[in-house]
Amino acid sequence: DLRRPGGRLIKRNDQLNGQSLKPKVHITAQKQWRLSERLAFSLGSQNGMNLLAEPQNTRYAFFHYGLAVCTPGHHKRIVVGPYAGNRAYLGGGNEVGFMLGYEWPMPGVKNLLLMGDYISGTNQESVAVIGVNYSVTPRFPLCLGGLVASPGTGTEGGVVIEEAQH
Repeated sequence: DLRRPGGRLIKRNDQLNGQSLKPKVHITAQKQWRLSERLAFSLGSQNGMNLLAEPQNTRYAFFHYGLAVCTPGHHKRIVVGPYAGNRAYLGGGNEVGFMLGYEWPMPGVKNLLLMGDYISGTNQESVAVIGVNYSVTPRFPLCLGGLVASPGTGTEGGVVIEEAQH
């Protein structure tokens, strides 16, 4: 948002006005149960509050989900499942929907995975991300993707950069 006059590095919204509350601090928890060598199920939740708000505008925000995880081969993964969240987390639009995602090896390129995910709906979290994951080392992957907002959400596109040590 820095390209606009008066733009801010951190967006702030402490009103339930159809936009999600910002900024938020969350605690995330996820538990996975392995059902077989190729199938697992996960339950997850993000719970928190908006910061930098007037005390009367502080709200509890949540996002809960369940995911079926299919692993048909080495570095191949497909996930799908439902989610539910509240207005403080999602903004306007739907409060219930589904998520899906994939990771798949790039043919002929070692240590490179194609990956993407999609969160359905018309809320501010309803986006698709399509990108790549490159394993610098087996425990140090770097991810880069393009974020495309679902139509009608009012969310802008963007870039996702992620590093996750395993």
